[in-house]
Amino acid sequence: MNVMGKGLDRILKRPAFFFRSQSLKVKMIVLAVLISLLFLAGYFIGYKIIASSYNNMLYQSIAGSLKYSANDISQKLSSVESLSSSINSNKEVRKNLIILEDDENEIRRKNAKNSLTYLITDFHHGIRSSNVRNISIYTPKRGDIVSSHPGRGEQIPPAVYERILRISEQGDGYPVWITDYGNEYGLFIARDCRRVNNHNYERIGTLIIQIDLNKLVNVSTHSLLFSEPARFVISDRNRLIYKSQELSDDFALATLPSTRPNYGLVRMNRDDFFYIDGEFENFSWQYKCLIPYESIAKSIGFSRVLYFFVVLVALATAFFFANLISNSISVQFRILVEKMESFGTGDSVYMPIQESESNGRFDEIGQLQYHFERMAIRIQQLIRENFLNEILSKDAKLKALENQINPHFLYNTLESVNWRAKAIQATEISAIAESLGALLRITLRKIETNFILKDELDIVRYYITIQRIRFEERLIYREMVDPALLNVRFPKLTIQPLIENSIAYAMEQNVEACLIELTAYRDGDEVVIEVENTGSQFADGLLQKLADQTVVPKGFGIGLLNIEKRLKLMYGPSYGLTLFNRDGDHAVAKIHIPFQG
Repeated sequence: MNVMGKGLDRILKRPAFFFRSQSLKVKMIVLAVLISLLFLAGYFIGYKIIASSYNNMLYQSIAGSLKYSANDISQKLSSVESLSSSINSNKEVRKNLIILEDDENEIRRKNAKNSLTYLITDFHHGIRSSNVRNISIYTPKRGDIVSSHPGRGEQIPPAVYERILRISEQGDGYPVWITDYGNEYGLFIARDCRRVNNHNYERIGTLIIQIDLNKLVNVSTHSLLFSEPARFVISDRNRLIYKSQELSDDFALATLPSTRPNYGLVRMNRDDFFYIDGEFENFSWQYKCLIPYESIAKSIGFSRVLYFFVVLVALATAFFFANLISNSISVQFRILVEKMESFGTGDSVYMPIQESESNGRFDEIGQLQYHFERMAIRIQQLIRENFLNEILSKDAKLKALENQINPHFLYNTLESVNWRAKAIQATEISAIAESLGALLRITLRKIETNFILKDELDIVRYYITIQRIRFEERLIYREMVDPALLNVRFPKLTIQPLIENSIAYAMEQNVEACLIELTAYRDGDEVVIEVENTGSQFADGLLQKLADQTVVPKGFGIGLLNIEKRLKLMYGPSYGLTLFNRDGDHAVAKIHIPFQG
């Protein structure tokens, strides 16, 4: 318990320690900002209260506007229903229907049909604002159809028309709404026109009114003060009647209107919409009206942006004055700290005290700078007198050693070995010296901006030449490279370490022959390079284990994890190195980088 208590105490003290370790300037700025934030917190609380009230009022206003559009749709549908009653009760309409039903004289029937066409056309013209697409009357005895717009009725499939007639017959002369084809053919209202004949309630015609529901919704919502049109979903007890064209079927079914009034936000395809649920007056249908929330957010966002702008200006002003005041106090402390840091790195030679910026200051800061400068000058004198000569001597020795082992010296030495080996006909030694010299020239070359795949393959070949002399016929190397990829820019020393890894695990731990295959090809927009070998296997998740340090790499060369990190750093996280085993007998190291033609 005592140990746990001490640990908790250290954790609690960390913030205080962190604050104490900051500069005087930072402490003064933090103090000024904290005071400003305390005042701003009160303003933020007030803003949230006011903004919440404002948003509620705005939402209610928008909801009222959307509800007005829904009521307008309901009123227009009611006017269509009233129109059907007016047509059915019209004496001239009934008179002509009776002639079409009873009279066998072709001329009188034709005249009645023409008269009926004029009558329903007049009715249609009188109710254009309700977006009625067509008015037609069907006579059951001879199957005649009289239409206010001849030809439009023919656009309705016969099966749909027959279903409308069957549903209408079940209504016993009352208006019946057919809502199954809202998006395809519109909304239909149908009712039978009947007469009493021989004590029978006989049908003499069927009135069918087709309403363009999409146009009706667009006209009713056109007056809304928004940049984009409103969307509607209309349903009848969880059965979809109509949806706006902009809405998908899945979205419409997933957001069917509720049976009680409600409003709020809903998301579709990463876009937010404000919606209101309700029920049409005089109908049992529910509706959901949606408008893009962006248009609402603009009205809310302007005041919010303005408020936050004022807050930022206030904070910036407080920070400016805090910085101005703190600078006048902390500048001398900063100068003293910089002198100490500079002196600690040995980069500064101090001036005489009489020329220092501490002259004219008699406070604590001036005294600190004065005594520090005296100490610094004395220490520098001691360094020059006692250690400078010894340091310069050691530096000269190191430079001489570096010059002796520079690359040119190595090249010349290997060239001498090569010529000497050729002179005594030691071909293998000559090949090793020549390959090692070429390998060093490419490897130690400092310019890497123009390094291409061809250069990397040269390194591999020189390396393979040296290893073949070592392992003789046990090492089999094959190379299959698309010539079109030789000039692709490629990071230096990426393939050679993979070849070296294959030899290390497949050759040095076994006595059998090892086949190493290097393949390079283009796959779409990528360049793929595979190094495949027999005689060894990669452990599952080897790269992750190397990154987690659960597996310790062997050797001192360029590791697999190093290659993976370099490739991702150069080309991005979607490229890099992949290790896997093929057919249980072959270990494959696969590099994929973007193609850069």
